[in-house]
Amino acid sequence: MIRPRVAGAHLWLAAILLAAAALRAAMLGWGLPNAFHTATYNCDESTALTALAGMDPAALDFNPVSERFPNALAEGTFNLYVYGAVLKSLSLAGLVNLVPDSDHYADKPREAARLYLAGRLLSLLYGLLTVWAVYLLGAAAAGSRAGLLAALFTALMPAHIVYSSYVIQNVPGAFWITLALFFLSRVAGRGETRDYVLAGVCSGLAAATRFSAAPLALMLPLAHFLRGPGRGWKGPALAVGAALAAYAAGAPYTFLDFPSFLYGMKALSSVVATGAAFTLAEKLRLFASAHYEALGPALLALGAAGAVAAGLRRDRTSLLLLAWVLLLVPFYLKAGTVMTPGRILPSLPPLMALAGLAADRLWAWRPAAGRLAAALAGAQALVFAAAFIPLAAGTDIRDEASAWLQERLAAGGTVGLIREPSWFSPGILDKAYRRASVLPGTRLLYLGGGEFSSLPSLDALRRLRPDLVVLSSSEERFLPGAGEAILASGYSEIKSFEREFSVLGFGAGRPVPDMFYIPRRITVYGPGRAEEGPNHVRNTR
Repeated sequence: MIRPRVAGAHLWLAAILLAAAALRAAMLGWGLPNAFHTATYNCDESTALTALAGMDPAALDFNPVSERFPNALAEGTFNLYVYGAVLKSLSLAGLVNLVPDSDHYADKPREAARLYLAGRLLSLLYGLLTVWAVYLLGAAAAGSRAGLLAALFTALMPAHIVYSSYVIQNVPGAFWITLALFFLSRVAGRGETRDYVLAGVCSGLAAATRFSAAPLALMLPLAHFLRGPGRGWKGPALAVGAALAAYAAGAPYTFLDFPSFLYGMKALSSVVATGAAFTLAEKLRLFASAHYEALGPALLALGAAGAVAAGLRRDRTSLLLLAWVLLLVPFYLKAGTVMTPGRILPSLPPLMALAGLAADRLWAWRPAAGRLAAALAGAQALVFAAAFIPLAAGTDIRDEASAWLQERLAAGGTVGLIREPSWFSPGILDKAYRRASVLPGTRLLYLGGGEFSSLPSLDALRRLRPDLVVLSSSEERFLPGAGEAILASGYSEIKSFEREFSVLGFGAGRPVPDMFYIPRRITVYGPGRAEEGPNHVRNTR
């Protein structure tokens, strides 16, 4: 028979999971392929399908490396295999159509959208499992109230909400890390053989999903030490064996195609080593900025309080979680500008577990203060949802710009670009670049050599004189002054499409957080006067 208190905790957990699912479901349909673009507007999502296309399951070849994706082994493959199994199951059920020719999906964007939607639903499931794992972590350490608070904070975390809707390995990796830390906390507590084995399995699968989980190898000796006297080496040996077996099963081509693995690691290291050019003060500023965007002010404060309280409390679970959070800080600082909310996600659910433990102690000491902590997290979530749900559910400005350009360029013309079309650009330009049948008669003219490192050439603008020049705010971040260079060449702004991350006008002018992959502004330049219209979109229709 379930005790009333336990039953009540389960009901609260169910409510938290439902709220988490509702928040994450809001972004499932954002940026899916349509008539204007053949992939999603998150530039990382298409890599999973490219990697799957490089395999040949009929020949028992599950190596994702191909000519199109030579550095596919720069990340773990376990989640990729799970995603592939899901797509195969849906194909057998007649719900998706799997075709090896990518051009097929370019002509049938609805079929491509189903592939992405399946992957996003898988990420959402992993997101809910992470909330549940954080509950287990908190409840095992200090009771159901601590677990519920930790789960609530994770459910309401902005970065976790957003990344739970992308076909990438960030949230799956965070789930396996959190579950590994749960079993490691049990190793530190009771230390049964199955705790060691399960900690090893989860650690291996975490590393096979995201290589950033590899530092979990250092957590096993710590958990074993925290267990106290009477420690033998059978448990750690079993844990290491289980971890290696799980990793080999989830990322076998680390060993089977070692040269490609090294090639991928070289590509990855070139990305994460950007922090070498920054001073310590600049790295700390980037560190704080990434955490602020990922957590928001309320959860950031609660997480910081939880980390401090863990250092003061010094119980086994708190020390284990604090050690994990601190262990990753040097890796984050090394990453520099690529220290995004998605890349720091491995430490955020454990940090929310620490916040839950601290809030639980505060609740026991001053119930009103504990309730206030939960209320602050809820209030922040309401404000965040009010800003991001319209953004996610509305039409992307790249689609709005595409529709306008399609009408404007129906009779052909020339469009000037500062680089090759990308996820920053209106989708129709990228599609026209890859398929001549789109925007027939229209020519795309490159004004900046196709590189971020060069501003649009005034000479090229004056010599080629394209009918229109298109520039997004995301591109201009890498090329400060590009807009001024275009204006100086005799062009004027004739059309703009804008989005802001605001609530009822509050926060107007604030850029959309980078984790949404949505440019704040797309500007079209050309000869003539600017067109006027409401809602930040000058509309002549």
